[in-house]
Parts: sequence; C-alpha cells; structure tokens
Amino acid sequence: MAYKQASETFTSGRYQSCHCWVFTPLSFLDAVEAAARLGLFPFVLNQIAAAEPGGFEFYVSMRRDAESDPQALRGMQEGAIAHLREVLKRQQRTARLLATS
Repeated sequence: MAYKQASETFTSGRYQSCHCWVFTPLSFLDAVEAAARLGLFPFVLNQIAAAEPGGFEFYVSMRRDAESDPQALRGMQEGAIAHLREVLKRQQRTARLLATS
C-alpha cells in the first residue's frame, strides 16, 4: 500500500505530508535491505554508528556506487549490510557485558 501511494504521489507531483521515521540502527538495516532487494535503494552503506548511551540519534554513511550491473550492486549492498549488522550486534553484546559488570 505504501509503495502504491508513493508511486501515485510521485507520478502526480502532488505534495504528500510525511514527517516521522523511527528506526533503531538494526531496523534501519532491515528497511535498507528490503528496499535493496526490490531494487529501490541505489546506495551502498559504508558505516553506521549506533546511538550514544542515553541518546536517540544514529548516523549512517552511504555512497552511490558507480556499479551499473544490478546483480553486482546487490552483492555489494548485501555484503555491506551483513557486515554492519554484525558490527552492531557485537556492539550490543559488548554494551550488555559492560552494563552487567
């Protein structure tokens, strides 16, 4: 439904109000992965920085790669997402260990 509405809005050129996105770093990776699988995300992620303790913002660095082959781009995206997911999970494990010591 959201994709259909976004396509209709894009085609018509009308303004569509959209104000809030709520993600955790891991849920952001899930959304990017889904968009990449649909061929709707032309970027490759470089880095993701989790929120500081008590914070609410995280930062993502991405690039628009010059790769023109969709399969090759998808492979690069998958590799980057898998790597960054592991980095975030490792950070979570470390944070839990530190919090319990």
